[in-house]
Amino acid sequence: MSPRTLLVVVLVVLLGGGVAYWLSRAPEPSETVVNDPERPDVAPTAPDEANPRPSTPGQGPTPPTPTEAERATGRVVARFGWGGGPNQLGRNTPDEANPEAPMSFAPGPNGSTYVLDQVNGRVLRMGPDGEVLGTTNLDQVAPQDLAVAADGTVAVLDRLADRNVAVISPEGEVLGRLPLEGDLLEEAGGVTAVIVDGEDVYAEREHGPLVHIGDVHGTPASARHEIPGRPSRDGSLYLLAALVDQMAGRLIVNAIDRDSGEHRFTRQLQALMAIREILLLDTDGQGVVYLAIAGAPNPEHMEFEEVHLVCLSATDGHTLGTAILPGNMDADETMRQLAVQPGGGVLYGVRSESGMAFQQYDCR
Repeated sequence: MSPRTLLVVVLVVLLGGGVAYWLSRAPEPSETVVNDPERPDVAPTAPDEANPRPSTPGQGPTPPTPTEAERATGRVVARFGWGGGPNQLGRNTPDEANPEAPMSFAPGPNGSTYVLDQVNGRVLRMGPDGEVLGTTNLDQVAPQDLAVAADGTVAVLDRLADRNVAVISPEGEVLGRLPLEGDLLEEAGGVTAVIVDGEDVYAEREHGPLVHIGDVHGTPASARHEIPGRPSRDGSLYLLAALVDQMAGRLIVNAIDRDSGEHRFTRQLQALMAIREILLLDTDGQGVVYLAIAGAPNPEHMEFEEVHLVCLSATDGHTLGTAILPGNMDADETMRQLAVQPGGGVLYGVRSESGMAFQQYDCR
């Protein structure tokens, strides 16, 4: 059975399955999941339906307030104001469309981070302590995502206008442009990410399988093929996350062994909130799986958004830890808000009216 066929079978079985505990390590049915600071692997209990969170008369509902044990504290690595200067990031606020902030960022070599500052038509590179190392100009019309190879070569996705991935050398030279549309990928607008794996460049189709479109030298693929999910950084897995029931907070994470093509594990997870979207599915250099979802504890008040971050074992998918992050409450249009750092932990782009802060969080 091919990996893709196996994945479809697993998903069908799961969609008919029961509810699992949120990010648990498969506890016995009698185990109670509680707010316990000594148990970082479990999430808070659901609010008491008989005693919902109070509202202040005349001021609307009161937002959820997680305990200090549940709320993660991020370390600020860098802050950027809005603008077009060398130490600023661009933000566009049109009258008849959503505001647009940096669409994406990704880890680069030697602890660096590459930020897609498409409003200013460039990629900004910052070091591990937040200093700006330089910028690379872009000529694409509507870039939305990027991925970085081990040597600093950048793959930049434009799925709406140019409908290609531009491959740019560490020196800023355009090495080639990889067309998106073609075999296995009929509509460029359906691409949801660009992924670099070694020397291979992939386009993710509708948050599902990845299509090989070329390499980091700028050469388009002569014969395209698919892989069943996102490759882990340690080279051991293909990963896929999918929503089962958004309002009920159910989703799954599926892992396939890369060498054998055999199913490794599937976890059906129960979030104690309504899920708006999956923000992150990636691994660090040791293979730890990072999953992040955005949503609201009270589905009637989605404006009070949180981000739940969870770390899963690459061996069997059991939970290593969780963290609750503040939600980005603005309407800025972005494609990637978090990036896993190769050494562990994530970098989170927190936006405000004054600028953007990059903050480190962890869930291990």
